[in-house]
Amino acid sequence: MSGRNHGSLAALALLATACATSPGPVTWLPTGTETQTSAFGAWVEVLRVGGDTVGGELIAASRDTLWIFHGPRLMPVSHQDVTSGRVIGWNAGASEVLGLTVLGTLSTISNGVFLIGTAPLWMITGGIAGQTQAAKPVLPFAIEDWTRLALWARFPQGLPRGFPLDSLKPKPTVGRGARPPAR
Repeated sequence: MSGRNHGSLAALALLATACATSPGPVTWLPTGTETQTSAFGAWVEVLRVGGDTVGGELIAASRDTLWIFHGPRLMPVSHQDVTSGRVIGWNAGASEVLGLTVLGTLSTISNGVFLIGTAPLWMITGGIAGQTQAAKPVLPFAIEDWTRLALWARFPQGLPRGFPLDSLKPKPTVGRGARPPAR
């Protein structure tokens, strides 16, 4: 197999990895295991009337308002301003699945002429697996599901009365491979 064909195969494998990644900020989202013990809310993205998107940590959800840490500030989002949204509960590791797909696809070089069949099989099955993995933690919601969002909030029973909102701090962002700060 010529160097040009190797390059084409590598390019196709890399193209497959672009198809599915975990939505939401990867350095912010916890793993599935960390989600079980985290005191922070899930990542939420809401599409508002007018087309702009607000994304951040879900702090609380009431019948008429979502409280979201959008960047460094706490932002109330009215029920009337939202057309749709989604919760991203955790980082499902879709990029790792697709990385293995690339390695598997590249390993078919050793198959000789059978590469014609095995490389596409790796790309197809790996692409499907990556898409499936990326979709697992994404939960779209409609306006009718507003109060069900509270399950994913830092304060699932709502903001306590008289709670000083300025005392809330956003979740720290952790770089890939780094450990969260000790508490």
